[in-house]
Amino acid sequence: MALTARDSAEMAQLQDVVARHLLRFALLEQLAIHSWVA
Repeated sequence: MALTARDSAEMAQLQDVVARHLLRFALLEQLAIHSWVA
C-alpha cells in the first residue's frame, strides 16, 4: 500500500487511520504493524 500526503502531519494522520482500519478488520489472524517506511 502506498500513501501520499502533502506534509508530515497529514502523513501521520493517514498512517493512524490506515493502522486503525487494518487492526479493526484483521478478524482471521493476529495482526501487528511493525513499522512504516518513508
